[in-house]
Amino acid sequence: MSDFLTVGKILDSGDISYEPLEIPEWGGKVLLKSLSGEERDRVESLARRFSAGEIPGYSAEIAAMTVCDGNKKLLFADADLPRLRKKSGAILRKIFDAVDRQNLLTPNGIQDAAKN
Repeated sequence: MSDFLTVGKILDSGDISYEPLEIPEWGGKVLLKSLSGEERDRVESLARRFSAGEIPGYSAEIAAMTVCDGNKKLLFADADLPRLRKKSGAILRKIFDAVDRQNLLTPNGIQDAAKN
């Protein structure tokens, strides 16, 4: 019976993961934090708004929610979003694709994760 989880075990578990991502164009690497349930809900809301034509994109928001330094501290704040949106679209897409694989956000992310 000890294999069954309790509320305490679930809520106290450290289930947020970090994966390194090389970004040579920026001169190094970052850690990408997996999304919490609350953050995933925010991403899904942004995706719906994008699909409805309400916003032009949301890759910078994804980067701000997930890009961390080597100490697992988020690098960007909401105040950084205007400048982050002006960074290379290819790099923001690279971050988005890595976050997608890590968090299974889209059918492509799910397929890519199944290959590994």
